[in-house]
Amino acid sequence: MKKSELITVFNTVQEKFEDAVTEEFFLQRLQPYADEDGFVDYHKLAMFAHNESLASAKGFFFEILSEILVDEDDVVLEEDLGETTVESPEPTPE
Repeated sequence: MKKSELITVFNTVQEKFEDAVTEEFFLQRLQPYADEDGFVDYHKLAMFAHNESLASAKGFFFEILSEILVDEDDVVLEEDLGETTVESPEPTPE
C-alpha cells in the first residue's frame, strides 16, 4: 500500500468519526459515573476518560483495519451463501 493510499484511508475513517460525539451522547456516556446530584468525582472522571479513550481508539483502529484489509470483492453476504453450489467429486472406479 502506498503512503498516499494510507493517508486516504485515514482521512476517510476520520470523516466517519467527525460527527460521532454530540453533547447528548457525551452526557449519556458520563451519566453512570455521576452521583444522584449529577456530580462526577475526579477519580471517576479519570476512569471515564480512560475507558472512553480506549473505546474510541479501539473503534478507530478497527475502522482503519477494515478499510485496509477488507476488499469489497472478498466480502460474502449471507444471502449469497445459499446460491453457492459445490459439485461433489465423481466417484473413482476401483
